[in-house]
Amino acid sequence: MVKDLEVYEKNYLLYDGECPVCKHYVLWTNLRLKHPGIDLLNARDHQQLVNKLRLEGIEINDTMVLSVAGKRLVGSQAMAQLSEYMQPVRLHQKFLKKITRDEKLLRVFYPFMVAGRKLLLLLLGRKKIS
Repeated sequence: MVKDLEVYEKNYLLYDGECPVCKHYVLWTNLRLKHPGIDLLNARDHQQLVNKLRLEGIEINDTMVLSVAGKRLVGSQAMAQLSEYMQPVRLHQKFLKKITRDEKLLRVFYPFMVAGRKLLLLLLGRKKIS
């Protein structure tokens, strides 16, 4: 496992790896086709990084964090950028790219997506990221 403080300076996507929707979304983006060296980090395994982001006001239970080429994007901005990187192969990936590439639209719907994720995790009996 890569140490958290080293990872913080690398390209990474930090997300909840125990959330089925988040996990599949990350897989569907085919992110590693565009960025083969990016680290896909389950926030539950990277407590130091999660704590550091919280000190900066970023609550990982409410968002995902994408850090590429020294630029850090959070939430709807991260999703919109992931959409730009996405190289859809299958129909569901093409649909996903189409609905997630508009950052203005994502800003409106992102809070509903977060609420849906929280409800899903509650129904699945999964705890929040500590």
